[in-house]
Amino acid sequence: MSFNRRTRIRYLLNFLKIFVFIATLTFIYYKVVKNEHSADLWQSVNNFKNNDLIFLIAAVLLMPLNWILEAVKWRNLLRDLQEIDLITSFKAVWAGLTINNWIPNRMAEFLGRMIFLSKDKRNQSVSCTLTGGMAQFICTVIFGGFSVFFLYSGLFPRSYFFLVVLISLFLLLFYFNLNAFNFITKKIRFFEEYTKVLNFYSIHQLSYILAISAVRYLVYTLQYFLILKVFSVDIPWHAGLTGISVVFLIQALLPSVTLTEIGTRGAAILFVFNRFEILPVNLLLAAYSVWIINIIIPTLFGLLFILRIKSK
Repeated sequence: MSFNRRTRIRYLLNFLKIFVFIATLTFIYYKVVKNEHSADLWQSVNNFKNNDLIFLIAAVLLMPLNWILEAVKWRNLLRDLQEIDLITSFKAVWAGLTINNWIPNRMAEFLGRMIFLSKDKRNQSVSCTLTGGMAQFICTVIFGGFSVFFLYSGLFPRSYFFLVVLISLFLLLFYFNLNAFNFITKKIRFFEEYTKVLNFYSIHQLSYILAISAVRYLVYTLQYFLILKVFSVDIPWHAGLTGISVVFLIQALLPSVTLTEIGTRGAAILFVFNRFEILPVNLLLAAYSVWIINIIIPTLFGLLFILRIKSK
């Protein structure tokens, strides 16, 4: 690929991110300010009650559990490459999150994680991180895809259901045959250094990683639902959980970095829950609270971990 072509692709991706950012902020402005809901912000804050505090505490306590599951997952993926303890894995995961927040679509998580490993193991750890990310993405697509069908029942033909099944089966087939992918890449010496660790993954281990990813997904969904309760979003639990899954799916598919997430997270939840009679301000408060608890706070700690290891 020529330099000019790479430059054009980079400019195209940057333009797409800017477009998504502007479009989502415009959507939020139309839903909140244009419809004169901005005054509801202080009312929502003033309506905060003691029972809401219980929901908030529960949601905050689920944050470390969410990331501990990710640390367990990554540690397990590394076991044939390098043994690390759970605390080191936890620090590496948050360090990866810190760097990843500034790269489009969270494509550089491995850069933050690999600095906690031996230098001769870092290249192969890239595949470990990508494997764990793929397992999480599969859960997002499967739960989110079926949630679209159930949340918007009647709007989609029955063929959509079978399309989701086919996509899910394709992703699972690819995931459980990663060693075949390594068979292709090992013919290129540069890629072989990064992908040969895929030969060590058994069906049992990949199933274990997928199961942890599913549990983590459910923890994150429950956390989001609790935050909705904090801001008086009163909807049936099944509608709330399926709606949250659709929000996750939209967020996973839209190109974003930390700045553009301000728009995509808000626009996604407003779009999905638009069919319910809920104050847009309450939805935005919930979306950004989840973002602060799960992303911003761990990012700050991840930065400290990176600075400490660099000082050593």
